[in-house]
Amino acid sequence: LDKALEYVLMARERATNLRAELRTRGNGYRHYSMSLVPVMTDEHTVIGLQVVAHDITELSMTQQALNASEARFFDIIETAHDLVWSVDREARWTYLNQATRMIYGREPEQMIGQSIADVMDAGCRDKDLATLAQVLEGKDFVQYETRHLHSDGALRHLSFNIKPMMDKEWNIVGAMGTARDITEQKRYQHRLEHLAEHDVLTNIYNRHYFERELERVVAQTRRGNVMYGLLYVD
Repeated sequence: LDKALEYVLMARERATNLRAELRTRGNGYRHYSMSLVPVMTDEHTVIGLQVVAHDITELSMTQQALNASEARFFDIIETAHDLVWSVDREARWTYLNQATRMIYGREPEQMIGQSIADVMDAGCRDKDLATLAQVLEGKDFVQYETRHLHSDGALRHLSFNIKPMMDKEWNIVGAMGTARDITEQKRYQHRLEHLAEHDVLTNIYNRHYFERELERVVAQTRRGNVMYGLLYVD
């Protein structure tokens, strides 16, 4: 405030939107937004100041609380195990949190600006890009499963929640969402399916698999002119 006063007196120019914290009678503080206007004679000599002050204590406290809330929210995002991400309309990464290290084996800064297609599994790329195109048209997706590539070449199974990203004018400028690594879950599921259809000791197909395949083949013969034979061997 002292420098602002010095400027007004020396330059004979007004100073606006100054922030000041003033002590109250009860030894508390109030926040003010102030404007200083020099009062001059006809000879342009400064003989005083006109001060306009607006009490913005509540607004300032609200802004401080909002900043603290945003900081906590950012900390939560950065320490989350789930991937938090966004891409622009050209499918280039615009934001990635620290979960990038676990899922892709890279630093977020290494991937920002790169295409999301670079980490898509070749077998899923066409479907994934078609899904992203639908998001850019306004559609949301929940628990969309796909496969992405880790930096070591390993496949990671991911479950995405995706929604359009809007600007202030409600134009769709990209996509954003979260992704959870479900690779271990998929491995466990595959293992259970394998055990359900294979003998534990011999690892060959069991009776459950045989009966299911037999039902499938019988149903297929009923639908068309296809014949199968069943052989019993000891």
